[in-house]
Amino acid sequence: MPITAKDIAINFVAGGVMVAGTAYLATKVSSKAAALFWALPLTLMPILLFLYYKKASQEDIADFVGRLVPSLLIFVVYVLVLWAALRKTTFWRAVVVSVAVFLILAALFWVLIPPSEKIKIV
Repeated sequence: MPITAKDIAINFVAGGVMVAGTAYLATKVSSKAAALFWALPLTLMPILLFLYYKKASQEDIADFVGRLVPSLLIFVVYVLVLWAALRKTTFWRAVVVSVAVFLILAALFWVLIPPSEKIKIV
């Protein structure tokens, strides 16, 4: 079963709900509430369900989830650098520095972690 416009629209809406919900909570409730909402696996679940219902093998799904671990570690380092930089310098300098760190770590991940096959969906 190929990826359809409906599949893309559902994923787009799920992502939009996360962005809008996080922004709403940050501005109307608290940054803590927004951070907890953002940390929910709501963005991961639609991906996993999409792969499952498109008949990706459990092995492929497990490989995808396993590759999230180093990606999440890279993201944690990015957030920590951004947080530390925001306390010491201007907003844009903090953004540039943290994105540069992210890009360096992402490049290392890309080079050092062996590639996997594309996930096959039916």
